[in-house]
Amino acid sequence: MHNETIATIFYKDIKLEYCIYENESLYVGRYVLDTRQYDSGISIIKKHNITKIIFPNTCDLKMFKIFKNEIPNIELLDKKHFSVRKKYNEELSFGCLNALIYYLEIYVFKHHIGYLNIKEQKTSEIGTVGQFKVYKDNIKDFLYLDHNTIEDLNLRTDLFKKINYAKTSFGNKQLLKWMLFPLKRECEILNRHKNISTLMNVIISPYLSKIKGLETNGIINIYKLPILLNNVIIINDILKETALKFPEIKQIRKMYTLIDIFDGKELKRGVFPKYDQLVNLYTNLPTYLGEIAKNITQESVESISIVYIPQLGYLVELDKDVDALDKMFDIPDEYIKNTSMNKTKMLERSLFSNSDINNRSKSYKKYFDSRVDNISQIMDDFTSKNIFAESQTNKDLTDNTFTETYDKKSREVEDLYSCAIEQNTNQIESKFFINDKIYLKTKVMNLLDRELGDLNNLIEEFKDLKVKEIRDLILDFSLDKILEYVGMIDALNSLKCFSLEHKCCVPKISKERRIILNNLWNYECRIDLSQNVIFNGSEDFLHLIGEVTILFHIGSHIPSLSAEFCIFDQIYTSINVKESLTTDTSYFYASLKNISRIINYHNDRSLCLIANLGDGTNSDIGMIIYEKIHKKIKDAFVISSCNFLERFKHFKKPISSTEIIIPDVPYEETFELKQDSIRHERMSSVYVNSSASVECEDCLCSNYKYCKIQIRDNLILFENIKDIESYFSNQIQNMNISDKFKILLKESLEMIKQGNISFLDKQEDLWAIKVVNDFFKKYRIEM
Repeated sequence: MHNETIATIFYKDIKLEYCIYENESLYVGRYVLDTRQYDSGISIIKKHNITKIIFPNTCDLKMFKIFKNEIPNIELLDKKHFSVRKKYNEELSFGCLNALIYYLEIYVFKHHIGYLNIKEQKTSEIGTVGQFKVYKDNIKDFLYLDHNTIEDLNLRTDLFKKINYAKTSFGNKQLLKWMLFPLKRECEILNRHKNISTLMNVIISPYLSKIKGLETNGIINIYKLPILLNNVIIINDILKETALKFPEIKQIRKMYTLIDIFDGKELKRGVFPKYDQLVNLYTNLPTYLGEIAKNITQESVESISIVYIPQLGYLVELDKDVDALDKMFDIPDEYIKNTSMNKTKMLERSLFSNSDINNRSKSYKKYFDSRVDNISQIMDDFTSKNIFAESQTNKDLTDNTFTETYDKKSREVEDLYSCAIEQNTNQIESKFFINDKIYLKTKVMNLLDRELGDLNNLIEEFKDLKVKEIRDLILDFSLDKILEYVGMIDALNSLKCFSLEHKCCVPKISKERRIILNNLWNYECRIDLSQNVIFNGSEDFLHLIGEVTILFHIGSHIPSLSAEFCIFDQIYTSINVKESLTTDTSYFYASLKNISRIINYHNDRSLCLIANLGDGTNSDIGMIIYEKIHKKIKDAFVISSCNFLERFKHFKKPISSTEIIIPDVPYEETFELKQDSIRHERMSSVYVNSSASVECEDCLCSNYKYCKIQIRDNLILFENIKDIESYFSNQIQNMNISDKFKILLKESLEMIKQGNISFLDKQEDLWAIKVVNDFFKKYRIEM
């Protein structure tokens, strides 16, 4: 099995075409009119965790460099053109598919893997290529998340860990896929809510846990396959009255009956009687050999035994000084010429004929049964003295006697084998010496070699035959359907466990564009976002909103007392902006690159989460850029943090100013300056009296709500800023000045609002009025 995830990606004008090889399956898709400057292609790479990209050798240099920055492992094909199927190619890229098949055959598997067979495209499975299934991958059916959003919200490392209670690798992969490809159709979201609710009153985690560990690198251990099927049957029985039941459970029950033959890696006892008989014989072989050793001599000889030496076979072993050769028995030649043995050999030869697999399987069963019968009969005969006659073999033994002494056993066996090969092949019986032992090769030993020499192989062959039969069954009924079912149930059960652990609620779907949350996660708060928001505060709030919006779109319950969401089409973020010395990219430039994606591709169903736009440059320039960009994206649903909120030129209620000359007194310590120290040349600005009321024009306040958000301990605090006037009143409380001066500032503010300003002779009064007037002059009059 090849574990790499490989993709071929073609761009034709602005049409993205791709094909992905993952887990021995092929996924084909097309993104028509991809105007995102390769952003969709990079997003596909990140979501599928692709490790290698294959490009045609005609790809342009710009595209190659962009993708090379994301994934270094890129190869160019040595072939330019690949055939397509015009009938289907409007929807799917068969050129990309054929290019990937070409690459897999030439560079990965190095053999022909099969031809493309197209099925009716009524489901996501559209055909096969050899043993590989081909699926339609339509990312337009899902909420669009680009790679920046996945990284900004730390979806893989943060949110996935929170919701992942999966027991199997199949559930783990399915849940990750749901998170990276959220739903955007109301019916699908509601259906997933319903499925999670179905699992609330049942317990299936213990049965999923039994499936856990059965697979290694995604491959099911065939000896443990019955455990998988048995637990799927149990889960189906629990869910049989619901929409989550497995539709093809009858086939699973039938398969389970046929393959439930293993106990670990051994065949279960009682299923195959002949196999059990052979295993018992093999297990008790030392006892049988001991009985045979006793029966081949007329008198009891304590030192006699039968041993097995690799490459030499079974031998009678005696002490050199024992004189027992004249009293040994052997078997008559007629016994060796038994016709049943010849029949067994005939059956063995039939296994290698050109008959089909089924016939060979039947032939092997006959061969196996006959072999077991022969071996059992021989062992019964050899343990009885009736079969033996007085042997003259000791007189006919060969004179080739080996008397050398060896230090190492491995050398003994190797040299003995070489000497035995040099003997006359027609001379069967022989004797030789090793140290103080004598070894005899008799007719009985030769017969044992023939019948028992491959005893263990015979057992393993039978098991391999049964494994092959199971594999043939699996080919007839693919395991993919079962594993997909297990993954789906495990992922749903994971979301159920998440819901119970965090006391989640079922969110409502709003027709209006809004997000409402009560007591999100462990925070005490009420979040009511019904329009675009510009706020001053922590960017953690953006992470929270992004996470719960993803949770809503994957059909999960929400960790709050109540929740209401509208359905979005896209989510864009610019939060964790990264500067880079290697690419000579500043924080400000990287931030603008992120924002350019939002400006170019957002729509009225996009959720945009933006952190501190305008930072990293001059504050005046940053404020201007912030204001201009937010006017551009005002039709999207925008939640944006800002570090200079108080500087916006905004005042909802019109005021009148008066003509007054105020000295420039910057510090509170100058309050005690004498009145006669005021000189005309030290005077500051002159404010022109105006009775007209000027409303703010072309201001962000018409599309955005201003507020201050604080996250601390277990609270999320919202402080609405209705207008700059109220904001300035609140700011007075936080100024590092005396309480007396705070009162003067507030009084001055009221006087300016009412237009009742007369000449004041107190220095501190003049300074307080100047501070308030300067504030309004800067943020209302200057444009």
